Amino acid sequence: MNSQDIARILLSLFIMSVTALLYLLMDLRYRFAALFQHSYDGFFCMALIWTGISLSLLLLSLSHVRRGILLISEKYNSLFRSLIFFLSNKFVVLIIIICSAATFLVGAWWKYSFIERTELSSNFADMLPLILSACKELLAGNNPYTYHNVPWELPLTFLPGLWLPYYIPYLMNVDIRWVTVTIAIIIPVVLSIAGCMGFRRLAHSTWEFRSIFLLITCGAIVFFSLQLSLVSFSGIAHTSPLWLWVVLLAVFLLFDKAYLASILLAIALVSRQTTIIYLFPALVYFFRIYGLKKTFLLASIIISVVAVICLPFALNNLDMFLFAPVRHYNEMASHWMKVGAQGHVALNIGYAYIVNLSFGESALGLLRSVLFLVSTIWTSVLVRDKPSLFLVMAGNGILFSLFMPVSWHYVFFPPLFLLPFAALATLLNRNTFSSSKDRQVY
Repeated sequence: MNSQDIARILLSLFIMSVTALLYLLMDLRYRFAALFQHSYDGFFCMALIWTGISLSLLLLSLSHVRRGILLISEKYNSLFRSLIFFLSNKFVVLIIIICSAATFLVGAWWKYSFIERTELSSNFADMLPLILSACKELLAGNNPYTYHNVPWELPLTFLPGLWLPYYIPYLMNVDIRWVTVTIAIIIPVVLSIAGCMGFRRLAHSTWEFRSIFLLITCGAIVFFSLQLSLVSFSGIAHTSPLWLWVVLLAVFLLFDKAYLASILLAIALVSRQTTIIYLFPALVYFFRIYGLKKTFLLASIIISVVAVICLPFALNNLDMFLFAPVRHYNEMASHWMKVGAQGHVALNIGYAYIVNLSFGESALGLLRSVLFLVSTIWTSVLVRDKPSLFLVMAGNGILFSLFMPVSWHYVFFPPLFLLPFAALATLLNRNTFSSSKDRQVY
């Protein structure tokens, strides 16, 4: 292995270490906040930490930073060779693969047990009862984008790509939360297939690269299967389909399946409004790699899929489909602000409570707009290859989540799922530490 090879492995391991740190911070958020006199100060400080980490992830896309990593790998060459040699030991690799398979089984059972112990009731959370009511309306031939009694009035706040998968178990007359259990099985399987595909694509590379690729895939499976905040959310989880769409999108991007990636991106876009932050980085990447003509074709596919899924609902009642969810989120945030320090705005990782308290509720929206404009600039500059694409998508996703009216913990999961793919792309991309185009992969 030369210095560039070592640097690629070093960068991929660093990204996975940052991913592990973010998952740990998510699990420890309440304990961290308890260290402060006021919990909202703790969550504000946690938001600052997440911001710093997100910006550091974005910096990893800069050529100057990558050259610094290359210099470090050259300086401590023997140390990093020893670490890589240990991690790529066949016995170590076998043990980690077995452990990841075990955590997959334990995680799936654990999520199922949470569902079994949690009543499907608005007493715990009202989103799944809302989805259940939407399924009833759809089966009755009515437009589900209306107000639902759960037992309080709520508009259907989700786009079709998120709630329609729950229609399948509803038709089968089984608990709609089987969607969560099924996805808890599908995602690790998809990650395993991606690991095997990458292992095969690296057939002409050294064993070290192939084994590290497998280990990072195993790490992604372990994070998904055993992350406590994710597992404990299973009993009331309503965003599981989005997680699957994001993971599939990342897999197709990783293996250059541009047409499939554009379809999955469209499905993600029609699942949750916040996924719009992934659109521009993907289009910039398509343009840099495939050129204007193919990017136009891929954008046309995205628009077509979005239209096919959304228009039947939007044309029926555009206000309820597009604007009512936004009004609801703003009203909900205002309500929890009135509750004060014990409300959900204050007790989640983000800037909403402090900003609203200090400058008024309109200031947060202004900051989001500024962040959106600035992010388009740095996205245009930073997205130059596949590793930088995933780093920017994840970094942007985390930063925007921090400025949401209510930064529920589950909004951070999709960008966290993308980070291991940045590590995998670093291993597949031979030109991570050179100026060549990203097309030249193993």
